[in-house]
Amino acid sequence: MSLELDNLKGVGPSTVEKLKDAGIMNIQVLATTSIDSLKGVGYGADAAKKLIRAAKNRLDEMNGGMFGFITGDQLLQQFKRRQFIKTGQAPLDRILGGGFETQKVYELYGPQGSGKSSLLHQLICLSMLPEEKGGLASPATVFLDCEGAFSIRRIKTMAEYYGLDYETVVQSVARANPATTDDLLYVAEEGLNKIMEQTGARLILLDSIATHFRAEYGSERQLFPIRQQKANRIIHALKKAATNYNAVAVLTNQVTANVNATAFSSKYTHSMGYTVGHESQVRILIAPRSKRVKKIKIEKAVDLANEEIFLELVGAGFINTVECDQYNADIDKSPEWHAKQAKKNNKKRDSKVKETNVIEQATEATEVETLSKEKNQTSTTKKAKTKKNKQKS
Repeated sequence: MSLELDNLKGVGPSTVEKLKDAGIMNIQVLATTSIDSLKGVGYGADAAKKLIRAAKNRLDEMNGGMFGFITGDQLLQQFKRRQFIKTGQAPLDRILGGGFETQKVYELYGPQGSGKSSLLHQLICLSMLPEEKGGLASPATVFLDCEGAFSIRRIKTMAEYYGLDYETVVQSVARANPATTDDLLYVAEEGLNKIMEQTGARLILLDSIATHFRAEYGSERQLFPIRQQKANRIIHALKKAATNYNAVAVLTNQVTANVNATAFSSKYTHSMGYTVGHESQVRILIAPRSKRVKKIKIEKAVDLANEEIFLELVGAGFINTVECDQYNADIDKSPEWHAKQAKKNNKKRDSKVKETNVIEQATEATEVETLSKEKNQTSTTKKAKTKKNKQKS
């Protein structure tokens, strides 16, 4: 059975045109559309509910599901349908579980100059490689460029490294440059499905989710709920598109200083609060380790360990160079080795705490002793003065 909208009973050419104008391009997208979205197109609540239910029933028929549920066999089919954009850098692909996975939303965050936008440019080139070389053979990439960071010069350098024609790579990019948060929301909810359908894109990039929100909302607390709801809708639209079109979705985020940072915690935290944290399925921190070597750490993922590796940021993107070897040397060692190292680090930490406590106690004892001496001296002086006064009188 086809996913075309006109395969639904009661949906004629005019209805199909109306739905597609609203970015609802096929039955699968319709089945995941909210009633409020259809009300915005002109449907009443009951008519919208009926249309969405018809789309879900058709998907049930096609996928062997029952009453909105799908069988374990279908779950396995969906799992096997996943594909990966392999970075070609063994340490990074290993901690990612094979590469950047389709049907997922990734969040990259880190300080300015850490290489977030560079990694997005690298993914554009990698996605165009044939599957046997670790790519998706993707005909296009959708780039929501809020920061204006898209660089043809950078694409040229990277494309040459991967043996691609840079003009072909640039021509494959469908770029939008939203000017406001409302513009970004419109593009995500109404334009994204249309461009995915038209281009067959397998990669969705958003750089950066925080740019316009910080400019428009600042730190005004009364606007916080509106800001979070809008951000939630944008990322939710990316997630639905990634699932419906078997694509990889990656967004970048900015950082906020972690004022509660200790010697054992990161001095960075991702901006935009818990909304972005919950909606993204994999959160990755990119932070400087040396001038060119960057730490890449998986901070949150349901199916991945919280591991970190080090890659060098060069013209061709993130590459596992000789300089990274000294940082990555211990990564592939056995779990027992890591357990021993953790034990040693804990002992060192406990030793430092004890040492600090001893110093504090010694300092406190010295202060008490000094105060006691001063008190005794004051008392002796007072007694001497009293005795002298008595003798005079």
